[in-house]
Amino acid sequence: MGEVADLLDLFQGFETQNRVWLDCRLKLTMEHNRPDIVVMMWAMEGRPEDTEVTPLASVSVTCLGTGLRNLRDVVIHALYALDFKLALRELSPSEPK
Repeated sequence: MGEVADLLDLFQGFETQNRVWLDCRLKLTMEHNRPDIVVMMWAMEGRPEDTEVTPLASVSVTCLGTGLRNLRDVVIHALYALDFKLALRELSPSEPK
């Protein structure tokens, strides 16, 4: 459970810190004739069981595109990018909060 427990801690910490819930998906794709995995994440407002939820920010990264060697590091990279987008949204005067 080592890596799974690490990912659970990362996700729970992110959700708690940012007061959002995460929708995370993996998708197999072809990049430059090579198979790759796309990690997609959305930071959502509201509760997961709500029928209508509002995405506050989203990111999509490819595993091979990051140059990182394992999925945990790609997830961390995606979480940092998502956190940055949430910060920009929070600081932007033109975006409704």
